Amino acid sequence: MLWVACTGDPAVDDSGASTPDTATAPPEWCMPPEPGLLQAMDQHPAGPYFVSHPMEATDDTPTVVFLPGSRGDAPSAETAWGLYFLHGTEIANVRVVLPFSDNSSLADETDRVLELIDEVLACYGGDRKKVHMAGTSNGGKAAYDLAKEHPERFVSLLGIPGSFSSWSPEELGDALADVPVYNGVGSEDHIWLEDVRKLHEGLLEGGVDATYAEFEGEAHVMSPDWDEDVLFDFWLAD
Repeated sequence: MLWVACTGDPAVDDSGASTPDTATAPPEWCMPPEPGLLQAMDQHPAGPYFVSHPMEATDDTPTVVFLPGSRGDAPSAETAWGLYFLHGTEIANVRVVLPFSDNSSLADETDRVLELIDEVLACYGGDRKKVHMAGTSNGGKAAYDLAKEHPERFVSLLGIPGSFSSWSPEELGDALADVPVYNGVGSEDHIWLEDVRKLHEGLLEGGVDATYAEFEGEAHVMSPDWDEDVLFDFWLAD
């Protein structure tokens, strides 16, 4: 079981002092996880969002938070799921969270994104030190800005593609010194390609651990036969 409430005798540490032998239970309103499905969390306080649960969750399970493009609505999130996650060979070993917006643009709701991360961890567990921030297009912009503002919350940052609202090499070096960044872009994405290249150069100049990947023949939105395993390789790297 993922969550266990212990009622045995208290433990004793090396000093002889007793410590409570209990584990924190999840909130009562948490929906039961349904591994193997893209589960809609529209009744949770920080919803709406989708979650794909690992087949066997543990305390070490990593969490990938992926912000979809366009307006960041439910259809955009479902499209992102199909293109970037569904056929990944490691999908059963990660928890994927896809926030979306019902009322406005997801880019205007980044505070809620932080709240729902805490909510997902409280409900379903996982390693708080293995939360990855990612996104595509408008979602990539929101993901990059959020990671720059709160780098302590994320173990990595990925855009496919992504960008910052504003940046300098020094600023990026200060903010993302401990956060590896993956910059992915299609070779036929003529609007984003050059900016992503320049951003990658700026990250390297700032001393950030950054990876650049240019996907041959792909445009702004990856094609259905694109191999998303390259993303999982980044997220699950030792």
